[in-house]
Amino acid sequence: MRVLTGVAAVLVVTAGVVSTAACVDGGELDGTAWRLVASSVSAADLGAAGITASFDDGRIGGSGGVNSFGATCTLGRAGSISVGDIESTLMAGSDEANAAEAAYFALLAEATTWRIDEGRLVLGDDAGSPLLVFIEAE
Repeated sequence: MRVLTGVAAVLVVTAGVVSTAACVDGGELDGTAWRLVASSVSAADLGAAGITASFDDGRIGGSGGVNSFGATCTLGRAGSISVGDIESTLMAGSDEANAAEAAYFALLAEATTWRIDEGRLVLGDDAGSPLLVFIEAE
């Protein structure tokens, strides 16, 4: 029991460190928090997975639905985005939740464009096609 408590404490501390978030040069997004509502993945409803993203001081972070995550992030005023290597905690979830999180992390790493469209944050590919669509978190 003592070992498990220690492991849980380490994961909680890691989650706190990793979950701080946001992006450089994205003044519009700095200090904002978002909830995923749609994605380009048709095999899973990522919008129902509890996925969040927040932006602050050159980092993006939040919840992948199972784990807290964080990464460096650069947002260009011309609508470009570059997400660095994604770090996350190592909590276990259901097969479905783990698959949704893996799909989210993969799409986030592929995103090269961003825009605010009718109050929604849209992260897209090189052609601007939506990969991830968020609404502001409440």
